[in-house]
Amino acid sequence: MDAPIGNMIGNSLEVVEAIEGLHGQGREDLYELVERLGGRALFLCGRAEGVEEGCQMINRVIHDGTADRKFCAMLKAQGVVPDLADRLCSREGNVRELLPKSNKTTKISCPSNGYIHDIDGLKCAEVTCRLGAGRTRAGENIKHGVGLEIIKHIGDEAKEGESWIIVHHDEDELPTHILDTLNHAVVVESTPFKGIRSRLIDVISA
Repeated sequence: MDAPIGNMIGNSLEVVEAIEGLHGQGREDLYELVERLGGRALFLCGRAEGVEEGCQMINRVIHDGTADRKFCAMLKAQGVVPDLADRLCSREGNVRELLPKSNKTTKISCPSNGYIHDIDGLKCAEVTCRLGAGRTRAGENIKHGVGLEIIKHIGDEAKEGESWIIVHHDEDELPTHILDTLNHAVVVESTPFKGIRSRLIDVISA
């Protein structure tokens, strides 16, 4: 992807976002993608008479709790302790407290005043891997709690000194190369962003 989808990048962080999405609290771009792709899939497999009906079905099962309950059942079927699965999926609980967390967090500030025109998804992925969320060779340990939490998104107004991203890390201090990469990952321009905000540009199949 050109720019990250949703707010989270990293193992535990993305699980948090997925569960919050099942609770109807997902970020708009992520929710739109789930609804539109899910709706089209339901139409193509004959479960809905049209794409819009399929989208309505996706919307309904998310907001009435059906999708959340099914996810909880899937966790239990794959060996997750039932009590933990129930707490992970509870809308009253705090899923972040139940999953691995990083030792520290560091906020990165916007470099200037203006509007965010781009966030480089590849640079964000590289940083997340360097933090330990991924492997560069077989057998390496994975740090499940590290990653990135995006606060400002493309189109948002940026103010110099205001945080645009939070780094979840285990180091006492972030290495300079990670800070440099993130500082170059965000593009701030003086003019408002007028591009397409939707993740869906066109449909190329029936």
